[in-house]
Amino acid sequence: MDIFNKNIMLLEKIDKSICYFREQQHDIALGIIADSMELIRHSIEAIITNREYLNLDEVESVNKMLGGILEAYRMGDYVLLADLLELQLVSFIIGVQELIISKEEVTFSEEICHENLSLIKENSLGLKELSLVSTDPQTLLKEGYRVEFSSCGLMTLAAKNGDNTFYFHTNSRISYEAFLLARHWYDKKVKRYIIYGLGFGYHINELLS
Repeated sequence: MDIFNKNIMLLEKIDKSICYFREQQHDIALGIIADSMELIRHSIEAIITNREYLNLDEVESVNKMLGGILEAYRMGDYVLLADLLELQLVSFIIGVQELIISKEEVTFSEEICHENLSLIKENSLGLKELSLVSTDPQTLLKEGYRVEFSSCGLMTLAAKNGDNTFYFHTNSRISYEAFLLARHWYDKKVKRYIIYGLGFGYHINELLS
């Protein structure tokens, strides 16, 4: 569903803006919010249009949520704005994503996978041959790997280690996790990085951006 993919992009942007608001980098955060306005409008309109499918009983509550966010934005209360974005909008969108996942057969996108591999190939040294090696999914399943949806709509990867299972990515806001990790690693003076914990490469994509 188009709304599902748009919500993934929206969550990524909103989470970044929240992080910058918390750091009091208001100009960066406001720039992200300004760039996200059309995406927010599209997402909310699509949700309201499909309210019966999404079991959305009270449209008024959605309008009230948006009204509170816009009022905090207008007043310049960025502490409150970050709270409302995180506690209300992000929670609301994640709820929509989880509902869609439970109702729809959302499958793995080979097109997006190949796009990501090409991006890594073009921007990395030493990963060209590694990233383009194709492994039969059935082989990975036998080795104990499995793919699961996270609550934000992106896929996470789990693997067996003996009797235990561990995850390569969070089961919640994957883009936010990748953003924080890339910010922790990034240094303007560093031109090359040794990347570990590849997983699905979300953190690599953030580091490249």
